[in-house]
Amino acid sequence: MVLPNLLNPVVSTIDRIDRTETQWDSIMRENINIIRRRPSFDIDAQIVYRKVFVKGSLDAPDMDGQMGEGLGGAVLNSDGYILLRVKDLELKSLTMNDIERGDKITKIGQLDTNYYVVGKRPAAQYTDQGGFTLVAVFFEDRNP
Repeated sequence: MVLPNLLNPVVSTIDRIDRTETQWDSIMRENINIIRRRPSFDIDAQIVYRKVFVKGSLDAPDMDGQMGEGLGGAVLNSDGYILLRVKDLELKSLTMNDIERGDKITKIGQLDTNYYVVGKRPAAQYTDQGGFTLVAVFFEDRNP
C-alpha cells in the first residue's frame, strides 16, 4: 500500500529541549535558569489551524473539538497541529517520542512562529505498514 502524502506540505522548523542539560526544579516543575536546546531540525509538515481541546493525557488529545473532563490532568487547548510523516522522522533518525511537550515550532514555511508543543498522537493506522504512518503534533501560540 502507498504511504499517505501530506496535503500542501511546508518546511517547518522544530527546536527540541535538551532535558539532560537543562536544570529543572522538581517541585515547581520548571527550568531554573535558561532552557538548553538541541539542534533544530527542518521537516515537511501539513499545518492545520483550528482550536483543538486536549483532554487528560497530553499524548492522547481529542481531535473532535469537544470540551470534557480530564482523565487526571489539566484540560489544555491547542491552536492547531502539524502532521508529520513517520518516514520523514525516520530519515532524520528521530521518532515520535523525540518530540516532547515544551519543544518549539519556530518556523512554518517563511513565517517565523512561536508555537509550543502541548501534545502529540499517532494517526493514519495502516495494518500493512506495521502501525501508524503520521504523527499529529499539537501546538499552542503563546504570543499575546
